[in-house]
Amino acid sequence: MLSKSGTPGHPSFTLPIRHRFLCTSCTASPRCERAAVRSIVCQAEFPAQGKNLGIRNTIELPLGVLGTKAENAIIKQERPCAKACGMNAIKSDEYGRADIDYEQCVSCGMCLVSCPFSAIVDKSQIFQTVLALKSDTPIYAAIAPSFVNQFGGAVTSAQVRAALKAVGFEDMIEVAVGADLCAIQEAEDFLEEVPEKIPFMGTSCCPAWSVMAKKTFPEYANCISMALTPMVLTGRMIKKDHPDCKVVFIGPCAAKKLEASRRSVRSDVDFVLTFEELMGIFDAKSIEFSELEVEEELQTSSADGKGFAASGGV
Repeated sequence: MLSKSGTPGHPSFTLPIRHRFLCTSCTASPRCERAAVRSIVCQAEFPAQGKNLGIRNTIELPLGVLGTKAENAIIKQERPCAKACGMNAIKSDEYGRADIDYEQCVSCGMCLVSCPFSAIVDKSQIFQTVLALKSDTPIYAAIAPSFVNQFGGAVTSAQVRAALKAVGFEDMIEVAVGADLCAIQEAEDFLEEVPEKIPFMGTSCCPAWSVMAKKTFPEYANCISMALTPMVLTGRMIKKDHPDCKVVFIGPCAAKKLEASRRSVRSDVDFVLTFEELMGIFDAKSIEFSELEVEEELQTSSADGKGFAASGGV
């Protein structure tokens, strides 16, 4: 990284030894604060050569040479992950390293998607899922309503179902069914409790939001619905019909991994995969959606249940 050096009152900024000034070829360059700085260094010190410098030794230039634009770019120290964290759960330790406060973290995953260097990752259960798929136990895929268009605009739900069966799943069950059940339960609770017992009711569908609300506004914790989430309701429904099976929830959110690890949920959902992880399995098995033999489209849930995936759908 860039480091600040120089004498008191006359600071300078040092680029790493033998660093390539080919920032435009770096995959992180669109979000990298340092890319603009290196470009300014190149133009200030080597205006004729520009960026095509190849490898050089350390370059140390005073701020006066770099100019105000470079100074502002370097001085900006805010971490993208910390900026994205709405719970202020990412701090820096005494060595400047990022440190996550798990008492504050709600596992929403915003830091994960905001880090330009993929330094933060969630715990994957691909290995456990693949082992289960290779066993004799029937494995059912409970897929979140937001799976539509996750694998390309031309890919239909029937093709996704066929792809899941092709990699070893027994069948695909839409979690939109659980969303319907969750909406019915929350509506009944709302009519019974608001405003007689509580002033309002917040949904329990999203574990990250639910945990955030309870941590940030503990005085209103009793206003969060006690209804089971669509994932849990769907998992229980599957295991009621197929007692000896295992259930893999597939969705867009890393917070579902936190939810599935709870003692009250472990027996309902065995593994959780994100859409990216599922796509990795499809790629490993060389699945081509257009070449699959498909069955008819699933129509087991309502439009409102499917609409849980839309903004404001809940």
